[in-house]
Amino acid sequence: MPVVTCPFCFTQTKPKSLFIRCAPICGSDSTEFPASSLSRDRLCPHGQRPQARRLCPECRRDLLREYVEGDHRMIAMIGDQASGKSTYVGVLVHELQRQVGERFNGLALDLLGEESREYYDRSFGAPLYQQQRTPQPTRALRGQMTKRHDPLMFALRFPRQRAIPGFGGDPRTALTVFYDTAGEESLRPENMEFLTNYLGAASGVLLVVDAGTLIGASPEASRTGRDPIRPVHVLAEHLRETSRRPRARLKTPLAVVITKIDLIREDFETTSALRRESRHDGYFDDADSREVHEELRSWLGEHGLLHVDRSIATNFATHRWFGVSALGHAPTGGDDIAAAGIHPYRVEDPMLWLLARFGAVKTNGGRR
Repeated sequence: MPVVTCPFCFTQTKPKSLFIRCAPICGSDSTEFPASSLSRDRLCPHGQRPQARRLCPECRRDLLREYVEGDHRMIAMIGDQASGKSTYVGVLVHELQRQVGERFNGLALDLLGEESREYYDRSFGAPLYQQQRTPQPTRALRGQMTKRHDPLMFALRFPRQRAIPGFGGDPRTALTVFYDTAGEESLRPENMEFLTNYLGAASGVLLVVDAGTLIGASPEASRTGRDPIRPVHVLAEHLRETSRRPRARLKTPLAVVITKIDLIREDFETTSALRRESRHDGYFDDADSREVHEELRSWLGEHGLLHVDRSIATNFATHRWFGVSALGHAPTGGDDIAAAGIHPYRVEDPMLWLLARFGAVKTNGGRR
């Protein structure tokens, strides 16, 4: 029997064991009870018709029916605080809703639930597209990690009639749960259990690395004090905690995302894949993505950083390097977006690669 993974506390529950809340008419006697306790007439213990929405039996958060009844893929994100995760998430959702959707056969992104919509508008949309500044670091927005950890939940809807292999519910919809964690908070000992459960529930992971961190960690540059391999080791250790074969290479596909790629774009030849835009016109362009992957591996080798790729390859069965720029230019005056505005570069590539691996979108090449 399929199980439902709570997107807030990651508890896995059979659908019949999800809780239901009495209707307001029950007054002070209102209670929450397992769905399996419904009467034959589907009434609550007080003989009234209960509320339709299900609840997680652990954290009691409401679960949307579309989420409960449809298949979904949780995508986790991890990286250092200065890696630009929040800016990347904010621009990614904006681009998937607009330019990418127009090119991708009319794909539409809908944020699910008022909490996700308010969270995106408050933490990402308003700062980036109204106030013209980068979002505050995740730590400043949410403080210490707790069980009440709000994800962005969205549905990617495809205007086609054929079923998406591996996805239930509406055959034209792929539900995605996306997380952004505070880099320095997620690595603290008191948050380790949360991080283990969070990563263990993920179908795919985005490991975000700042291009500046890689440059600073190269042998020819002065040390920044940041170790680009540390997040890899932390990620692998936590995924092994929930793996059935902890000694084998991990099966969770890993997208390694180098943000602020505009800082190193001049390092590549004018004919390089990293000097042109990606298209993905109705499918994921796997050939283009592989070219980017190899270009970045070569760049790592030229800067004495190929050991980072080796560490990833020995821990993960499937990984792919990506180079993105959420803004297109470095901010000015600290958090202010440059006068040229926001000009995203390849931000959709990592997400489309994961969706292609899940079977949610078509690809022009084989999986890797």
